[in-house]
Amino acid sequence: MRLSVLSFCFFLILTGCGSDDPPSVQNTITIDGSPFTIIAPTLIGVSIGGQGHAAISFTGITGSVSKTLSIDFEYSPSVTLSGSYSFPQTGTDRLLDNWLTNYAEMSTSGAGSLYTTNLDFGKITIQDNGGNNYTVTIDLTMLDGKVFKGTYRGAFSVLFNNS
Repeated sequence: MRLSVLSFCFFLILTGCGSDDPPSVQNTITIDGSPFTIIAPTLIGVSIGGQGHAAISFTGITGSVSKTLSIDFEYSPSVTLSGSYSFPQTGTDRLLDNWLTNYAEMSTSGAGSLYTTNLDFGKITIQDNGGNNYTVTIDLTMLDGKVFKGTYRGAFSVLFNNS
């Protein structure tokens, strides 16, 4: 009897010792309410003379269709990326580019079909978590009516070219 009580106590201790660390990637982004599984988040920025653009791209594959949401916004290496961006630009938000922000679908089966649409309106917020890890929250509506909503938190492939 004593052994089973000790075993039970040991079991309770072990099951109560889970990690409190959040998962390395958190993704709640949806396309028209359906999950957008992202396999390749990237952040690329370029500036000349202190002014430029940066783009976040979320890429995923569903079946034989590659899906990419590219979000373009004003960028300066002298200002942190963390902040709010919108189109049309409101309040103290920085500019979210409506023409360069787009969504594309392409067949990966060799059929070559391509579908694209651009941003109608929306807002994003970016938080730099350090070490190429970012939290990006989006609420975007495209010209065709597609809606992207949610938050992605995780490591990005990052490249900046500033001159």
